[in-house]
Amino acid sequence: MRRILRRLYWVLGLVVFLCGCANPGTDAETSETELEPAKGANAEAGEKPKVYLTFDDGPCESTAQILDILKEYQVPAAFFVIAREEEELLPLYQRIVEEGHVLANHTASHVYEHVYADFDSLKEEIEELESYVEQVSGYAPEKIFRFPGGSTRGEKNLGSGVTEKLISWGYRVIDWNCSGDDAIRKGVTAQEIYESTIKTAQGKDPVIILLHSASYAPQTVNALPSILSYFQENGYVFGSLTDDDAPENWWLGSH
Repeated sequence: MRRILRRLYWVLGLVVFLCGCANPGTDAETSETELEPAKGANAEAGEKPKVYLTFDDGPCESTAQILDILKEYQVPAAFFVIAREEEELLPLYQRIVEEGHVLANHTASHVYEHVYADFDSLKEEIEELESYVEQVSGYAPEKIFRFPGGSTRGEKNLGSGVTEKLISWGYRVIDWNCSGDDAIRKGVTAQEIYESTIKTAQGKDPVIILLHSASYAPQTVNALPSILSYFQENGYVFGSLTDDDAPENWWLGSH
């Protein structure tokens, strides 16, 4: 019964997100006028600025391509995953871990009505995702959590103490301060994703990038090489959310 309900929730979530892939495009081109790299506290101290790459809502059909690109550029990432049951997607949970990336928790269904019904429902969603991913991949997700819609969505539905509740359950809560806006609407181009990522990274150190590994963000994979090249060419260091110096908790309401 739980699996049937989860399938129903997932279908509802896809309808809400206007699911549907656009035609693949080409890699985003670098803008004619390059934006200046961010100047944060680390840069001012003579240290290289840090950037953390995160992908929400996967795995999906393009996740394998994303992993191929990350391997080519030797960049780690965190994947905030949900429970996907399509047979062809199941090996991707294992591949994410075995290629050095972080599996993190984004709830089982990602459907706001169920996730945010109450604290018991939220905890059930988190624990169900953990159990499911370990069952299909052999790896338990890290105790790193991202609210569907971000912590502001969690606070809107469950109150201002919801982030502290997650911390009390033993989770690190990670939002973002930089976004490619790759899922903001249907038809976003790779160039728009690239430009939004670079624009919203300005003046921030560390930079925590939000992108999506989902069928409704088909151009993310085409924008990714240009995004990685920009940060590498401008002296940023890509970090992992499991590094000792990674952000402990990072939510939008406080930053």
